[in-house]
Amino acid sequence: MSERAYHHGHVREASLEAALALVDAHGPDAVSLRRVAREVGLSHTAVGKEFSQLVGLLQAVATVVWTDLARHLARAAEGLDAMTGFRQMGAAYMQYGLSHPHRLYLLGHPLVAVDPSQELREAHQLSYEVLLLAVKAAMDAGEVRQADPHHLALHVWTAVHGYAQLRAWHALDWAEGDPSDELLSQLYLGLRP
Repeated sequence: MSERAYHHGHVREASLEAALALVDAHGPDAVSLRRVAREVGLSHTAVGKEFSQLVGLLQAVATVVWTDLARHLARAAEGLDAMTGFRQMGAAYMQYGLSHPHRLYLLGHPLVAVDPSQELREAHQLSYEVLLLAVKAAMDAGEVRQADPHHLALHVWTAVHGYAQLRAWHALDWAEGDPSDELLSQLYLGLRP
């Protein structure tokens, strides 16, 4: 990309795309304003004007990731009955995390998690809302026990995120095969009425 892209207002999109590619390839610690600028063929001041500092860039990338994850989860449950959709959403979260392990790390990165922007908080909330709606639908269908849906959504979220994170870190390499189906079965069995 040339300086011309800057004049046409594409610096933000190009920078986010380049930063996400760096996160996917090398992790969030590989991202810098200078490196992103180099990737898109701009000066680091052009990228710096758009994001002001690395925190702004990483939070913008995390916003993209949370939004992408929300879409991924919603697609997984699309057109399915309440419980099957709920279960598929858990499997989709695990799959997303295993396919994009550096993105999981980005979401909890100190520069992202401390004092998040309003845009980032909204994207994070969107992902949570997708899961919460699935919990409520499964409750309404009588497939999940009646309880505080926020607590149940948090229970599921922490279990699937934790599993995906541990697998991404290779902390479960000792486990034979892929126990994700069994984990989901046990998780949802514990939620039954």
